[in-house]
Amino acid sequence: MIRILSLVVILGTSNTAFADEVFQNSVKRFINTYAKGNMADAADELFCPKSFSNEKIVEKRNTLVKELNTLTKGLAKIKKIERNKSDSYIANMIACSKKSDYESFQIIGKDVFIVTHEDAKKSVLKLFYISTQNRPALGIVGVGDVGVGLDSIMRQKEMHDQLTK
Repeated sequence: MIRILSLVVILGTSNTAFADEVFQNSVKRFINTYAKGNMADAADELFCPKSFSNEKIVEKRNTLVKELNTLTKGLAKIKKIERNKSDSYIANMIACSKKSDYESFQIIGKDVFIVTHEDAKKSVLKLFYISTQNRPALGIVGVGDVGVGLDSIMRQKEMHDQLTK
């Protein structure tokens, strides 16, 4: 079960492929802007429910930018991003809305990327894809640590505490 804005330990991965070009371009833009540290443009690629007013979407996107900055705080610039080669990681998950708003959407896929930073440390980037009116969209993003040890659990708990203030 996925709990948005909660600490989760995830083992394993599966890569997902979709033929929808608009969706593929959105995911590419997210990854590219995330890699450049441009969290405002990255946040724009996350799906927000169409029931939200324009004002609420702007508010939620601003919150996503703050959350992405919190999750990446202390990480060096990104050197490269590659598909998952590790089976264990711990991550905090964020989305444009509360979990209850996503219950009507089906998670249809996920991708896990290992992010190598300029200081040689690694982090994980997890993307969950949802079905929205029969179209895929980037719905939930996770950022965290490769491997699950006491240090990574404590670091992710601290991030979780900052996200839920």
